[in-house]
Amino acid sequence: MVYTFKGGTHVREYKNTRALAVENMPAPPTVEIPLSQHIGAPCVPCVKKGDHVYVGTKVADSDAYVSVPIHSSVSGTVKEIKKVIMPGGQAVDAVIITSDGLMEHDPAVCPPPEIKTK
Repeated sequence: MVYTFKGGTHVREYKNTRALAVENMPAPPTVEIPLSQHIGAPCVPCVKKGDHVYVGTKVADSDAYVSVPIHSSVSGTVKEIKKVIMPGGQAVDAVIITSDGLMEHDPAVCPPPEIKTK
């Protein structure tokens, strides 16, 4: 059964970019990672100004119900932790990271072990 809804976008059924090459985007110079990203309780930062982080480094966590840890999307240095305004108008804490452009992955984050099949 097909579900429909009123409004929304109606994208054409072809891609006018199909002949273009895939491009890797460079890391942005600075990222702001809000510590409230869902319906759960806001996370508490577990990094401080001046800390070096990698891609995948945990930057905030919470023990509250319906919450998940937040990880860095770039490698670089924590510039500050400050309030930012979200699109809905609420002020939340955010970890501000100045990217080093290297996009180095956290050595503590290991890929899952291979699953052996019969």
